[in-house]
Amino acid sequence: MRLSIAILCLCFVAGAAEIPAGAHVALQLVNAVDTRTAQVGDYVYLRTASPIAGGG
Repeated sequence: MRLSIAILCLCFVAGAAEIPAGAHVALQLVNAVDTRTAQVGDYVYLRTASPIAGGG
C-alpha cells in the first residue's frame, strides 16, 4: 500500500513543470464563488484552459 502511494506521488511530481515568470496562462474556474457565502481562507480551484507544452 505504501509503495503504491509513493509511486502515485512520484508520478505527480515527475509531471510537474515550472512555468516561466511573465508567461500568460488561461485558467478556468472549477468551483463557483459566491460573494454571499464566501469566507476568508476558502479555496478556489483553477485548471488550465488548454494544455501547456514545454520547450517551444
